[in-house]
This record gives sequence, C-alpha cells and structure tokens, in this order.
Amino acid sequence: MIRATIVAGAVALAAPASAQDDFWSVPDAVGAEESLASDLYAAAAPVAVAPVVREVAPAPRGAPRIEASMPGSSPTVVASTRGAPAEAIEVGVDADAPVAPLLAFIGRSEAPGGYDVVFSGIQRQHHPPRPLTSLTVQEVLDWQDSIDRLYMSEAAGRYQVMEDTLRRLVREGKIRRSTVFNARTQDEVALALLTEAGWREFVNGRMSVERFGTAVAAVWAGLPALSGKNKGRSVYHGFNGNRATVRAAAYHAVLRGIRDDLTHRRSTRMASLEE
Repeated sequence: MIRATIVAGAVALAAPASAQDDFWSVPDAVGAEESLASDLYAAAAPVAVAPVVREVAPAPRGAPRIEASMPGSSPTVVASTRGAPAEAIEVGVDADAPVAPLLAFIGRSEAPGGYDVVFSGIQRQHHPPRPLTSLTVQEVLDWQDSIDRLYMSEAAGRYQVMEDTLRRLVREGKIRRSTVFNARTQDEVALALLTEAGWREFVNGRMSVERFGTAVAAVWAGLPALSGKNKGRSVYHGFNGNRATVRAAAYHAVLRGIRDDLTHRRSTRMASLEE
C-alpha cells in the first residue's frame, strides 16, 4: 500500500485529542461556507464497516519502500477472528464520513481480507503471534522488525502499512505506540497519509480530483494515477511487478462522488441557515 518512501496502519484513538480532531475537520477553511463544512468531518460513533482488502507489493532491498499490488500475490489473514466482538475487528470510521468511500476503495485495492491481513509472502511461522487488531502499535512494530531481514515486505493491515511508515507516524506523534492496532487506528493511519497527500485541499476545493487522485496513487501503488505520464496505471507500474489493481474510471468516480456529496451537503446546510 504505500508511498515511494513510506507506508502505514491504524486503531483506537492513537494521537492526542487535538491531533485526532484535526483528521476529521476541514482545516484552513475560508469563509462561512467552508466553516459550515467542518462538522461534516466530526468523528461520529463507530459504525461497522465491511472489511475489504487485497494486496500489496514489496520493493526490493535498497529500493524505495512502496506498497503495491504484486501479480499473483494475495493477503493473508492472521488467525481466526470468529467469535471476537465485531467492534474490535470491523469497526472503523463512521460510515457516513465523507472519507469513508475512499477508505473502502483503498482497502479493496490493498487488502480485501480485512484489518488482520499481512503480506501473503510471509510464511505462517513468521506471522504475528495474534491477530493484528489485538496487538498494540508497538507490538506490530516489534513483529515487523523481527521479520525485516527475512522478507522484502512486512505490510500489515487493511492498508498494508510498512514498518518504516508506521514508525515514522509514531515518531511524528500521529499514532501512539500503546494504541491498539484495531480498525479505528488503521483508519487513522490511512487518514494521516491521505492528509499528507492533500485531503484537506481536496475537500476544500483547492485541489482537483485528478491531482489528488494521483497524489494518493503515489502512496498506494495499487491505485492508478489520474494524470501525468502514468495516467491510468500505477505510479510505480513495472517496478518490482507493481500494477494498478482497480480501474481508473472507478477510482475517479469515487473521488468525484465525494466532491459532489460535499458540495450538496454544503448547499443544503447553507440553504437551511438562510431560511
């Protein structure tokens, strides 16, 4: 899943409250209309989100650590989650949050198996000791570090986060080591990466669908670029077998839908205030 030099993961509330709120608000809003949109990003009570996941491709040693779909690879779910409480496994962001469709789409391209998925190239004896969603972020990092010399990828979770990316987010204070690496945390990791790619500018109308979509595709190699020389293909197409795993038209439609939905919500809210 992730970027040319970094990668990531998520669960319970990982960063300080102020930082967490920042993920869900529309920053740098200009004018009353933009301010009215900020409540659209409030984190509501968790709602079950069907896990969808598939994928990720490792990069050869010495090359940029990117996440992408590798031909012939598939994710592996660690241990059985049967009988476990749903809220501990399949609960992420509020299903009505504007970002939810994009997270679901990325999940399908990266790890259709869900939040407990690990890179398929990892042999069973080297799997985590327990399902990922029951481990803390620190325990996930320890596990990834323990197999780092054995595999080219330690991709973990719904968004196939690599150790370097997860460790960076911890170092930057965006995710806490003691936080459980559950669905909520993994979604927050993805949100942090989306923010870096320009999510705030996108939702505020300062970044086009094509430009934002391509920026996100530079984070998750299974997504196709929507502009530039690799338009319609993975930004890392051909590198270590990477390729886009979803159609550009479908990806564009998801982003366009989010933009249109936000426009509709803002218009409706403004109209209600003017009455």
